[in-house]
Amino acid sequence: MLTYMRENAKSWVIKLLLGIVIIVFIFLGLGSVGKQKSGNAAIVNGDEISYQEFREAYIREVERLRQQLGNNFNEKMLEMFQVKNQTIDRLINQKLMLQECQRLELYVSDEELLKSIYDMDVFQENGKFNKKRYQLILSQNKLAPELFEYEQKNNLQLSKLQDYVVNSVHVSDNELESWYKWYNVSISLDYVSFKPDEYTDVNPTDAEISTYFKENEDKYKTQPEIKVHYLAFKSDSFKDKIQIVDQEIQDYYTAHIEEYKQPKTVEARHILIKTDPNASEELIETAKQKSIDILKQVKEGKDFAELAKAHSDDPSAKENGGFLSAFKKEDMVKPFADKAFSMKVGEISDPVKTQFGWHIIKVEKINEAATRTFDQCKSEIKDKLSEQAIQQEALKQAETVNESILEGMNLTEASKRYSIPLVQSDFFSLTKHEHVHKDTNFVNVAFELEEGEISEISHFNDGYYIIEVVGRKPSELPSLDKIKEKVRLDVTQKIQNDRAKKAAETLLAALLEKKSIEEECKKANRTIQTSGYFTRNETTIPNIGRDYKMVEEAFKLTKSNPFPTTPIKTQDGNTYYIIMFKDRKEASIDQFEKDKKMIQENLLRQKQSKIFKNWLAELREKSSIVLSKEIESAM
Repeated sequence: MLTYMRENAKSWVIKLLLGIVIIVFIFLGLGSVGKQKSGNAAIVNGDEISYQEFREAYIREVERLRQQLGNNFNEKMLEMFQVKNQTIDRLINQKLMLQECQRLELYVSDEELLKSIYDMDVFQENGKFNKKRYQLILSQNKLAPELFEYEQKNNLQLSKLQDYVVNSVHVSDNELESWYKWYNVSISLDYVSFKPDEYTDVNPTDAEISTYFKENEDKYKTQPEIKVHYLAFKSDSFKDKIQIVDQEIQDYYTAHIEEYKQPKTVEARHILIKTDPNASEELIETAKQKSIDILKQVKEGKDFAELAKAHSDDPSAKENGGFLSAFKKEDMVKPFADKAFSMKVGEISDPVKTQFGWHIIKVEKINEAATRTFDQCKSEIKDKLSEQAIQQEALKQAETVNESILEGMNLTEASKRYSIPLVQSDFFSLTKHEHVHKDTNFVNVAFELEEGEISEISHFNDGYYIIEVVGRKPSELPSLDKIKEKVRLDVTQKIQNDRAKKAAETLLAALLEKKSIEEECKKANRTIQTSGYFTRNETTIPNIGRDYKMVEEAFKLTKSNPFPTTPIKTQDGNTYYIIMFKDRKEASIDQFEKDKKMIQENLLRQKQSKIFKNWLAELREKSSIVLSKEIESAM
């Protein structure tokens, strides 16, 4: 979700719904809410949050996430993400903050509100606010100007409050340097490995197999199975009912013109001579000279792509000759992007230094920035609007049927009344269900139901469904004779794993007793290997692989405390490692000076966010917050 927020940071809808509060709150969860109730959802220091306000906020969040997640949206996410709790918490926090704004006399004038709206790019044409565009966009998003302006005014107030709370926060030079050194220090390791599959002389006895089976009966039980019937409201069934007129398409294009602006992109090839971020000046210069020698061959007429295949340290170069498909300027690190976007088609650069090493760049194509015309987009927009209308029509019929079911009609009766086929399934489990539905969300929803229970309307990748469970089979334990070979394999793997673990523990115990590393490894028939240097922010250890836990454990080691207390098992479970501290390199202060401004901005944001969060927690602690019985029971 954080990625989604970053990618859509310029969306005016997100700014409206989340506003300045996004710094403190991240919405999570999906769901639906019951029939409208009157009264209050909560009372905060004597101020009411109406149930209607809660319900609207809840539904608005559901719709936003439904659009965001598309076919991945399903009702099961309700409980998983605790959306009811998130919604009421957000409303409570907002109420508390607005109360503080009043206490501190942090107000927003009409002039400030108007200026903030006039300055929004989404409402501008040719750099100026356009009232017609403003009204059109709000209308298309079913927002009254009064509601939008009310929300915007609240957001501006909350922005002032945030500034008030965190205005005095700063990050000292000592904090910056300490963080940089901690984050960018690099270490290298010696290590030995023990792989369970090395132990091939394992032949479990019948007694061992029988004992293991008895001790692990739950592992071999069959999965529970259910049978369902359901009503499906699929998009394909409603295509003939939808007609999109040209004016709708034109209105959408006008309101969403930003979607059809294509930034300048470049297609290029490059040859990378890689250098370690903490490499010495001598190694950096050696890599540069190598890139100069390759550039000389390019200028002599040798094929750039073939030279990339032969010499580039970019892993994909051997397959694609160093080709980089169309990229925007912000997609690449700055030195590379600055150079590539300043070149002409066919031009070849001198070596360019980035954090990855030295690059030789050849620009192959430039795609200038442009805005796709209405005619170019018309068909695409029509398809998009048609799909949205079809989904709405399908949901509308599903809601009509669901109302009848809520009034006591069963699925068979609903099928006959509304002429919708009632689909019957065979028995299926959580893992074997392809013959019923390929969307695992369908299966998850079905398994949450009791026998005879009917689901709410559920959305899957091909439409809306109402499901009823009509049969259940409990899990069963098969006899050992039927699964003996499977159990034999499991016992074999357990014995192999136990032997690898024991061998690793024995060697580590000897090393912790300060016995000779070389001699003990020789006794254990192990070869000492060495990793390359890596930093805390890298989850891949050179020559070992990707392993978060091992990186974390590695940075606990020091010259005086070179070993972990236990062998480390890889996340995939295939290997036990004994890692040993080898060397440590401090971070380059030269690079710190280059990155100082960016680091300062990031640390300041983190510090401000933490302080604001703590301030808000304290505010909640000393406030009177009373939830209604309906809200408490829904949690």
